[in-house]
Amino acid sequence: MRAQLTVLAISITIVLMASVSLLSEPSFKSNEISQFTQSFEGDHFTVLAANNLALTVSNHGRFGPEIKNGTHQTGAIYPLVSLDQLDDSIFDPYVLWMAGAWIRGKVNGELRVTASGYTDGYTPGPIVNETYVTPDSSHRVYKLYSDSMENNPNQDYLDWPVHLGAPVDDAGKPKLSGQQTLWTVFNDVDPNRQESEASSIEPLGVEVQLTAWASKDDGDIKVPLQWSLDLTKITNGSPRMISAFVNITDHSLLSGHDYQLVVREDQLLGAIAELTDLTTSTVVVSDFPLEVGFVGNVIETSLGFRVVVYRMSNSFESFQVVANGGGLLDPPVAGALPEQDFPTGYDSVGNQIELTDRQQLGDGMWAIHRAGRLTFEDFLMQYYVSWPKQFYIVDEYDYEIRFTGDPADTSSGGSYATAFEADRPIFWVPFEVWNIGTGTVDDTSDDYRLIPLLREVDKNRVFALENWGTEDSGSGYFEHIASSGDDDPFTDIFTGYVPGDNSPGEAGYLANVDAMNNGTFWNSYSYLREQPGWWVLINVDGGSAPPFNQDMPEQGTVFRITKTSHIPVDTFQFTADASQIRTSGPEGMSIYLQYKMYNKSDHPIDSFYFSFFAEPNYKVGLIACDTLDDLFICYSGSDFVDEFGFWPPAVGCKIIHGLLTPSSGETAQFCGQEVPDYANLGMTALGAY
Repeated sequence: MRAQLTVLAISITIVLMASVSLLSEPSFKSNEISQFTQSFEGDHFTVLAANNLALTVSNHGRFGPEIKNGTHQTGAIYPLVSLDQLDDSIFDPYVLWMAGAWIRGKVNGELRVTASGYTDGYTPGPIVNETYVTPDSSHRVYKLYSDSMENNPNQDYLDWPVHLGAPVDDAGKPKLSGQQTLWTVFNDVDPNRQESEASSIEPLGVEVQLTAWASKDDGDIKVPLQWSLDLTKITNGSPRMISAFVNITDHSLLSGHDYQLVVREDQLLGAIAELTDLTTSTVVVSDFPLEVGFVGNVIETSLGFRVVVYRMSNSFESFQVVANGGGLLDPPVAGALPEQDFPTGYDSVGNQIELTDRQQLGDGMWAIHRAGRLTFEDFLMQYYVSWPKQFYIVDEYDYEIRFTGDPADTSSGGSYATAFEADRPIFWVPFEVWNIGTGTVDDTSDDYRLIPLLREVDKNRVFALENWGTEDSGSGYFEHIASSGDDDPFTDIFTGYVPGDNSPGEAGYLANVDAMNNGTFWNSYSYLREQPGWWVLINVDGGSAPPFNQDMPEQGTVFRITKTSHIPVDTFQFTADASQIRTSGPEGMSIYLQYKMYNKSDHPIDSFYFSFFAEPNYKVGLIACDTLDDLFICYSGSDFVDEFGFWPPAVGCKIIHGLLTPSSGETAQFCGQEVPDYANLGMTALGAY
């Protein structure tokens, strides 16, 4: 859209639409939604949540994602079923990841652009005396509700900034459009906010006033609020060896019956799945073969749902300590935390092996984990490759961490390691990392040595308990959260890097030590060769501050990590319940945005264009542009999308009243008023998506 821009206010109204064959609509009160507002360094955002769509609106030109102060909001969530989705919506169904207003124009023949989207381009607040002002709380995003007006005013109603241009009704009172209205003002004058590569250094000098509103719509279109059925894992086989999901295919066929899915290993058939109707004690599917891979094993039924099972090739079998300073431990002791669901193996009578003080001759007890993680499921996230399939890639190899060195005498034992730092340091650590093959823990002929690779906390070139204590008195990342109390210090983060020569023995390791010494090691570095995963060692109950009961596992300690490809018996249950249905009309899936733009500089702006830059959900990724109907739309080319099941939505923007441009004999619409000898420009092109 192109126009002249001098001191004339321009109104653009855009409707954001999410559309499926069926629609839903929640109902929330103002006091329920008010918590989803945050401020940081003058910037501010809040959420418009009046109907099926929830839109994150900021006072600096963009709509999500907001990730400051620990809160993450995508641009637009659909469908909005519960306010819990607003706490951390990164994994909730969304139709818009982020969007922002782009403007461009010519000043004395020079092209100037202000872009907002991935980065900021605008400063909160109005233009005063041709420049920006320091943002303060009066430049926030204001929010009105149907239950926050004159008879029950919220703070934004009382502070409504009429002097900044906020809309008022015929009586001069704050104007509410729809059930919820947002209003804010921002400008492009500060060159330090021009963070996008698309932005010019010199600003246009435009003030933007944005009003957003949405309404409920009590239509008669029915919509189910869920596209999948909740699946509960009843037995605890090897975590994430099997992931299963139930997709709804026809809500009208869902019976309300309870079902059970069992995955097990058959001696003749291999891994198989069985599905049973528990309500009628009827076997629905038996001996269904399961293949390994990212493509799920789809079990079709005529019951209104299908079951999809993902089978992982390998998983962790056990984390154990098999030796200490006194020699071999028989039986072994846990090398991780069973209470956090780490597999540690089983003793001769079938009980899970515990972490006990028998692990060390000294006072310590040590556990493998990740920094800042709580459960084994959290530990597995480093191997995680696909959401929402929750599929993990774990290699088939077993590993040992062998403490062969004495920190008091670095002349023998241990390993040479390097770290992710600019100077690529090389230093000594008291342990060795070994790949010990697959299922051959007692055969050393296939073992080969890896290079320890570290992420140091204090960069002191010493592998130690650098993380301990609390924020009041502590160091590094502080003590580990996986064990109770505040007395669980843990080490620097480390892994084992696979040498180019991975023949049995130490030849590959020694060649890489030479490469580290001559400065060529990092020339061939590849993260794909960080094979075992990233670990820390926790000294469980080791002390809240130095000196700890042990600074390192004692010399002779061996941690062993083993894998398995055998499928344990996993049992899941679910109910085919189709009770959650709401109704709505088309307004319940729309959000309106009205932009007013004022040239408050000392120069005229020619060839002015407005663009609404948007990034939709990439799973809903086909685009179309209808310039005759002023409509941009993004939709799915697939009948099935992970986040939306068999009902993938479309999302788009429709220009209702575009920019004003002089046009003799025509009449334009501006804020509900007719403007003679002007025309509203429509969509001219689709430039980017």
